[in-house]
Order: sequence, then C-alpha cells, then structure tokens
Amino acid sequence: MKTTRLFTFLAMAFSMVGFSNLSAQAMSPAASGRLPDCTVNTGKPGDGHLPFRTVGTTPDQTAQDPGNSAGPFNLSKDQLLSLGYRMWNNYAGGTVDGLTKWDGADADHEFMCLGIAQNIWLPEGSNSMLQADWPTVAQRLQELGCKIKPWMLNGCPWTTQEEFDADFNGKKMTWLRTHLSKEKFVRAQAFCIAERLQRTMDPSSPDSLVTGLTADQSALVEKNFDFVVNSKDPLGVYALIDYVNFKGEGRLGGTEEFNGQSWGLLQVLLNMQTPAEGASDADVMKAFVQSAKFTLCQRVINHKLQDPTNNDVQYLDMWVAHLNEYLLTNAEVTAQGLDQAPAAPAADASSK
Repeated sequence: MKTTRLFTFLAMAFSMVGFSNLSAQAMSPAASGRLPDCTVNTGKPGDGHLPFRTVGTTPDQTAQDPGNSAGPFNLSKDQLLSLGYRMWNNYAGGTVDGLTKWDGADADHEFMCLGIAQNIWLPEGSNSMLQADWPTVAQRLQELGCKIKPWMLNGCPWTTQEEFDADFNGKKMTWLRTHLSKEKFVRAQAFCIAERLQRTMDPSSPDSLVTGLTADQSALVEKNFDFVVNSKDPLGVYALIDYVNFKGEGRLGGTEEFNGQSWGLLQVLLNMQTPAEGASDADVMKAFVQSAKFTLCQRVINHKLQDPTNNDVQYLDMWVAHLNEYLLTNAEVTAQGLDQAPAAPAADASSK
C-alpha cells in the first residue's frame, strides 16, 4: 500500500508543477549513469536462458485448435488455460457477465471491452486513438476452430452506453458471453494473447518491437526480455503477456502516446535495470515491475503535460496494484484461485 501511494503521490506532484518534460533516461530504474543512451553489454544471457528468437513456435505452425499442440513459448494446453483463467479473473472480474463491458468514461473513446482480456471493440466510424484489437482476435479465434459469426468480425454493433445496456441480455450479447466462457474459447483467447507477444518479439515480423531501435537499444530490449520470459516463479511469461494486453506494445511510430512518449512493453524493457547474471526469478520480476511502475507514472505525467485537464492520476493506484500481481509466486496464485475457473464455464457443446 505504501509503495502504491508513493507512486500516486509522485505522479500528482509532477503533474502539478511546471515540468516541460520527463526524460526516461534521467529518472528510470535503468538510469543513474549505469545504462547511458540505452547502451548495454551485448553478451548472451547466462546458461538456462532461452533467446527470444528461438522460444516457442511461429504463428503459421499453430493455426489449429490450441488444445492439440504446444502454443506460443511452448505453453501447454493446461498452461494456456490457467493463463486464460488468470486473465479472466483479473480483467473481467471472474464472472460471465464481465466478459462484455462498456467503457464510456471518456466521450472521445467509447468502446466495448470483450473477452477474458477485455479486447477493445470500436464502433464503426470511431475516431479513438486506441487500437481496436477485437476484430483481429476474432479472426484468429476462427482460424483456431472457434465458432465466430460474421458480425463479430466487423465494427462493434453497439455504439453507445445506452444501446449496450438496453441489449445486455439480448440474443447477441448473451451468445457472446456464453461462448467466450467456454473452456475452448478461454484457452484460444489465451493462445491469441501469447501469440501476440511472440509476434511482437520476432525481429522478422512487421510488428517487431525492435523495429527502428538502435543496435544498443535492441540488445537491451532483447536481454531484459530474455530474463523475464525465463522467470519461472514468479511466472515471467504471464507478466509479459499480460502487460502487452494491459498497456500495449509501445512500438515506435504507434498512435498511443502522450507528449511524444508511449507506455508499452518497449518502454518498460528500455527503462528496466538489467538484472545481474544468475539473478533470482524474484529479483528479475522486481526489476520488471519497478520499471513498469515508473513507465506508467511517466504516462500520467506526460498526459497531464499534454492535457492539463486530464486526471489519469486517479487510476494509478489501480495500475500499480495490477503490476504488483506479477510478483505473486506460483503457489500464491494457486492459493488465491487466480489460475482456476472463476465461474462455472459454459459447456463446450456447439451452439446453434
């Protein structure tokens, strides 16, 4: 609680004073002269670390029911299901009703949140700066053998909070929740989220996170990613998958930025203090979480600088609490039931 409030206090203080900018290199956990200009020792990670270029399988090798083979990062079907349940508990409140929500807090960015990861589904004609990822996810779910109706591949059929509320128990939305809660759908949604991270970290992909970076920056991103993805307890791959879903990739040239800076996984990995070789999993995850907290604190400050009327600081406590969950040990996750079915999922029998 003290750490959460400290980050909130810092963000509020920076938001209220006349800073012209906040340099990631000046104040990030990776700063203090230890990693100037994102330079890094480019030696390979120590024994036991898997370079991200060889982890898992490529998307064209996994265009099938994720229950039949290893998924991205060689995640088994049981691991995918556990990750899916954890995200369902985290994002959708552990209820079937939570699988469809409306976000209308900002009049300029009204949209539907859908599924275990609360994918963004924008209405047709929306001018939101946010990326509508649901249509892409729906297409991939269809390729993975999940039942997807044609209207799910287009713009969101509900355009306002009023329309959404009025049709919450209607045929379409009930069908959505019923199917998204099925075990097969939960596993497939987790597969899509993990695959997104895998594609992001593939240097040959057009969506590569390292596109446009200097050689030193690319090496830093790769090395820090390797440390985190190889953390087994706490589970680093969950933190990476979740953060991309939580705050995006942050790749250069993207549309999601304030005051010229983004807040995605790229920024977290660049700001992260690289652990020493042989560091414990707990220390690796602490470094990742510390950097993520800094990155989101910086987001609050930059949004305030860009729009003085903005009040994103009100969300910081919630964001920090979310990040702290990355530090839970596997035993703690299981003890709290976070990787278990949060509600009685619908049967897997096909719906008409």
